[in-house]
Amino acid sequence: MFLPHGGNADEALGEPWGNDDGVALVPAAKANARDWTGMRLHEDFRIGWACLMVTAGCAVEPVAAPRRTTPEAFQVSTLADAGHGQEGVEGGLEAAYETAGEELIDAADTADTTDAGEQKAAVPEPYQEPLAPMDRRDAPARATARLSPRECRQRVRLNKLPVKTIGYARGVALPMRLEGPLHGVSFRGPDEKSKHSIMDCRLIVALEGMAEVLSKHGVTEVHFGNTYRPGARFRGKNGWRSSQHAHALAIDIDRLTLRDGTVLWVEHDYGGTLGEPSCGPEASMAEPTPRSVLFRNIVCDVARKGVFHHILTPNYDGAHRTHLHCDIERDGVWVTIR
Repeated sequence: MFLPHGGNADEALGEPWGNDDGVALVPAAKANARDWTGMRLHEDFRIGWACLMVTAGCAVEPVAAPRRTTPEAFQVSTLADAGHGQEGVEGGLEAAYETAGEELIDAADTADTTDAGEQKAAVPEPYQEPLAPMDRRDAPARATARLSPRECRQRVRLNKLPVKTIGYARGVALPMRLEGPLHGVSFRGPDEKSKHSIMDCRLIVALEGMAEVLSKHGVTEVHFGNTYRPGARFRGKNGWRSSQHAHALAIDIDRLTLRDGTVLWVEHDYGGTLGEPSCGPEASMAEPTPRSVLFRNIVCDVARKGVFHHILTPNYDGAHRTHLHCDIERDGVWVTIR
């Protein structure tokens, strides 16, 4: 219902609402005209939005349109009748489409960049975390290696370690046997009467530090081949040298048993590659498995503890393909894993 401005019409209808073309609308018509205008703009914009999706090649799911409400009575039949003009409406929609299109393209470019960045930024495994410097002065191995037989005996008593002192063993400063677990970790080697399970007191102190780390990873047993080999030697860069096995200061570990019964074998589960670093940012595995990653994380955690001077792994050479060699050196300085 359209009424001209002024006269009795204004008085009869209360407070008329007029547009710029001199068309006055009653209050109900005012509300309905706004609803109709908003729906028309929304419908045109939604169609333009869909066209923009096809043109830009974006696979963006459009937001569901609000529920349309049918006006009880339209007082205006077209936007032009309401005084907006067809050209003005089309110009406004075109500008809106252009702005929306730029925002969609920018959003798509940002999403692509973010996805690519997330793929490149892979989270490193614990074994790939940096290691301390090889010449670290605070390494427990350095202090342990300097213990005299008397100091080591006092250390064992103070920590109440389950050991038994034995008689003479050639080349061993203070020979002992380990007779119980350390921090809940049992060390199982050759027969208890075998000479190959004799340990220097300082090796037992180092194993206590190792057991602290292993227990946190759920390790309950360490299986080793030997600790003492009288007169053992190895060929170094400058010729033959005395091995730390000759002094019962080394242990060759072939497997670990976890609390749930899982057994991790060095030969099968270490995941090593000859010549590659075992730990640190440059370390990697050609074919990692959950078992190999777990095993490597445990070994590298022990290395970070610094309780041994040397840890030789399958990555070092073929002679260590089946075991981990861990030792402390009487005059050792470097703390390494290779």
